[in-house]
Amino acid sequence: KLILLLLLERENNKSIPSQQAQSKRWAEHFKEVLNRPNPAITPVFETEIQIPSLNAPIDDFSMEEIKQAIKKLKNNKASGSDDISGEMLKATDEESMGFLRTLMNDVWQNETPPKDWKDGVIFKLPKKGDLSNCNNWRGITLLSTPGKLFCSILMERLKKAVDARLREEQAGFRPHRSCTDHIFTLRSIIEESIEFTSDKCYRLLESI
Repeated sequence: KLILLLLLERENNKSIPSQQAQSKRWAEHFKEVLNRPNPAITPVFETEIQIPSLNAPIDDFSMEEIKQAIKKLKNNKASGSDDISGEMLKATDEESMGFLRTLMNDVWQNETPPKDWKDGVIFKLPKKGDLSNCNNWRGITLLSTPGKLFCSILMERLKKAVDARLREEQAGFRPHRSCTDHIFTLRSIIEESIEFTSDKCYRLLESI
């Protein structure tokens, strides 16, 4: 779904007067932008690395998981094609919450999400430059709030399983942690070594 605001120009600089033609042009543009080919990646290791499976729970969603995920939803956020906002879910009573849990567990067991969860409403925001050029617009996709709620519960399960495997020393890309502390500690050790003329060698590694 596309929101049309003004006339556009094709690559040959001809204007597109009709709304139908503009819709087609926007569809072509976002199809090209959102479906770019994956970059070629050169394998770093000659042999395949065996990655152990995560011990993440696969049982049905509990009511507590759903309630905690709803509490984390932000207010004043645009809804998807189903017009269900975060505020509506926060105001849901126990009976309706039970229906939501039944729906989510049905999706989880049968792997058949509702169509609304798979639909995205593309809304475009202007950038700098000539706004008759599609490339000078930034597209954002509005997704279903219940669908995002479902994904957030899965993400929380995966985060807990991954955190259990990470080393305590890892600070990057983890909540409430920062690499700044590690860098500060290393700099302090180096400065003390220089001050007391200590013959030591340090190596700072960044894993990818």
